[in-house]
Amino acid sequence: MKFESIPENLLDEIQKYASIDAFRELVKAVALEEAAIARFIQAEANKIEAFTGKGNLFPTSPTNQQITDFQNAVGRVLEALNEKQKLLIRMMELSRRLTTRDVDQDG
Repeated sequence: MKFESIPENLLDEIQKYASIDAFRELVKAVALEEAAIARFIQAEANKIEAFTGKGNLFPTSPTNQQITDFQNAVGRVLEALNEKQKLLIRMMELSRRLTTRDVDQDG
């Protein structure tokens, strides 16, 4: 029985595809994170709508301080979501660069 020789660059090919597969998995994970962020934003919109009421008549008659506190709380949540999105974008950019660099070096 004769065995065919294993190409020398087989490990390089495996690593290249592993990097691409890892990047694909990262893209899927980021898509799930983005969907979660969208749900958080929708929840904040629902809170605002509930707080301000139909026609923005403020059915609970909040004080100016309560309105300010509410605005600050919503602002903090939206800022946190914005920061999360920035981190996701940076992670995607870095991963893409690393994957592209690996593929360019290999092929």
